[in-house]
Order: sequence, then C-alpha cells, then structure tokens
Amino acid sequence: MSKVSKDFIVCTFSIMLVCWGVCMICSYNGVLINEKYALYVPYLLGGWSPTIASYIVFTLLS
Repeated sequence: MSKVSKDFIVCTFSIMLVCWGVCMICSYNGVLINEKYALYVPYLLGGWSPTIASYIVFTLLS
C-alpha cells in the first residue's frame, strides 16, 4: 500500500471518528440531532470525510 493510500485512510477515519464521536457523545447525554440543529455540522462533516481527506492528502501532505 502506498503512502498516499495510508495517509488517506488514516485521515478519513480520524475525521469520521472525531465528528461522529461528537454526535455519539451528545446522544448519550440526551442531546438529539432533531432538537439541536448544530449537530448537523459534525454529522455532515463525518459523512464528507473521504472528500475532505482527499483534499488534505493531495494538497497539504503531498
């Protein structure tokens, strides 16, 4: 596996873990995404993590 592939996978799952982890912690504490629309930001960023990671890997790390 090439260095670019490894960096992409690490970056993708790091962004996804942080963003969706915030959503998971909030839901454990009783704050639901239907009640607080600000939780859509980390939810959507977690979903877009492959796109964000490809930008980071190809522009910033190369």
